Amino acid sequence: MERMLTGGFTLGRATLRTRRVAVSNLGQLTGTKAAFVTMGLRAHQDEVAAAASAQSILTITADAGCVVAGKCIVGISGASKTQIIVNKAAARRSGIRFGSAFLMLVKEI
Repeated sequence: MERMLTGGFTLGRATLRTRRVAVSNLGQLTGTKAAFVTMGLRAHQDEVAAAASAQSILTITADAGCVVAGKCIVGISGASKTQIIVNKAAARRSGIRFGSAFLMLVKEI
């Protein structure tokens, strides 16, 4: 995904730009709208969740355990078919709200 978005990706009025942020430097997330939480961060999910929640950052991951534990807001898996899960409590803590059309397509926990 990072390679695909190198240089930014514009769709309509939104532009996605990526940069890696080390867990030891979560202050760099200031001004970020969304953060992709990689699978290798299981030991640091509490830190990432606290930083994201304090700054109303949408967290997205492929690690369903992060979503089930309430540390990430959105989980996307794509084994045989794509499934999106949303943790309502985690979203509420971060002040993130989704439109009803999106919520009809996802599984809320």
